[in-house]
Amino acid sequence: GEIVRGLNRDLCDIAAAGVFATAVLVRLGPDRGRVEYANAGHDPPLLTAPDGCATGLNDASLLLGVDAEVKYETTCVEVSPRSRLFLFTDGLHEAMSPQGEHFGRARVSKLFSETNHMPLEEQLSAMLDRVRAFCERDDFEDDVTLVGIFWPDSDQEDHCT
Repeated sequence: GEIVRGLNRDLCDIAAAGVFATAVLVRLGPDRGRVEYANAGHDPPLLTAPDGCATGLNDASLLLGVDAEVKYETTCVEVSPRSRLFLFTDGLHEAMSPQGEHFGRARVSKLFSETNHMPLEEQLSAMLDRVRAFCERDDFEDDVTLVGIFWPDSDQEDHCT
């Protein structure tokens, strides 16, 4: 929360009036069963349990650049082995079909749950492929970024993509 507060103060100092940004800062520490995060108006990250049940981490505060004195809270969540955390930009759920329909947050959440059985890298690729199929095009109108973090059962497995 303090780091996001500093980013906000800096943006308020240097940016022109009306310039805003969103951010979510996640701290992964040596305690593998816990995640700390602060959200400044960004889309809520999704945490999926090993069974695929997705939960949005919805503790978002005000956008960056609005008010230099805003305090941003740090929220802690417990994670179990084989859980996954997904962060994504709004271009993912705002992707539009040729009929003008957004992919939507509900489809994003459902798709993360449905693909939870896949290895992380394959899951993220499948997500992008399904959104492209929905849009019936290979490129996106807005930026699309996906970050996935996997909590393995042991230290031997890869955990970030």
